Amino acid sequence: MVRSARAERVHFRLRVGVALLSWGGFWVCQARVGDGAGAGRAEIFVAPQVEGVVPRAEVVEPLEGGEEAVVMIDPGHGGLDGGTVGNGLVEKDWTLKVGLALAEELRRRGHRVALTREGDSTLPLADRPALVNAAPRLALLSIHFNAGAADVAGVETWYSWPKKPEIMARLHDGEGLPVAGTGPDDGQKLALAVQAAVQRHTGARDRGIKNREDLAMTSRIVCPAVLIECGFLSSAPESRKIGEAGYRKKLVRGIADGYEEWLVGRSGVPTGAGVPLSAPSAGEAAGDAEH
Repeated sequence: MVRSARAERVHFRLRVGVALLSWGGFWVCQARVGDGAGAGRAEIFVAPQVEGVVPRAEVVEPLEGGEEAVVMIDPGHGGLDGGTVGNGLVEKDWTLKVGLALAEELRRRGHRVALTREGDSTLPLADRPALVNAAPRLALLSIHFNAGAADVAGVETWYSWPKKPEIMARLHDGEGLPVAGTGPDDGQKLALAVQAAVQRHTGARDRGIKNREDLAMTSRIVCPAVLIECGFLSSAPESRKIGEAGYRKKLVRGIADGYEEWLVGRSGVPTGAGVPLSAPSAGEAAGDAEH
C-alpha cells in the first residue's frame, strides 16, 4: 500500500509519541520500586488454591532470619490412601475440599498458609511431619473425617502431650517448653478453641477434645498441632451434611474462627525454625496412627 507524504509524517509523529510515553513509564516504575517505601517487607504473590479465585498480593513481614511463619493445613490421606469410606463418600476427597476452602478462608483473613497437599497426591504418613517441621509454623490443622457405628455422629479434636521423645527434647532445648508434666504446649488450647468454634458454627454434636500420644500429625510436630475429625462419614445424616457446600462453609468458618481465637491468646512463638527433624524410620512410623 502506498502512503502519501502527509500520512508518513503523521505516522512518524505517532511512533515518536509512543516511544516517549513508554520511556517515561519505565522511569516512573523504576522510581516507585526504588523509593524505599517498602524496605524490610516482601511482596508475595499468592496463587489461587480454588478455581475461580482471583490471585492477589500480600505484604508479609519477614521473621528474624528471613523466614515467614505460616499456619499449615494438612488435608488427611490422598492419592493411594483413600482413608475411610461411608455412604458413598471417600475421606481423602472431602479432607481436600475442606482443606482448600480453609486455606482460602484464612488467606482472605490475611493469614499466611501452606498445605501438605493441594491435589489428589500420595504423601506417606511418615513424610508429613518432616514436611511440617521443615520451616517455622504457627500451628498445624490436620483435617480428617471419622467412621464408626451408623448412629454415631459429631465433631472431635485431637492433640498430643507429651509428644514423641525427640520432639520433647527439641521443645525443651530450642523453645524452652517443659519436658513433661507441667503443662502441654498450646496444642491443647488450640484444640479447645477449634472444637468450640466448630460446634458453635455447625451445631454438630460436641464430642470434645482428646489427647493421644501416637497420632503422627500431632505427636511428631514441633508446633502446636491438632487433628480435627470433622464428622462421621458412616452416619447417613452427617454424611449428607458434609456433602452440602453450605454446611462445609460453616465448618470452615468454625475452624478459622477457632484458630484466630487461639492465635490472639497463644503463649508461644512460631516454632520449627531450627534444624529440620528427619522423617521417622519405617519401624518407628509403623506404630503411629493417622486418626
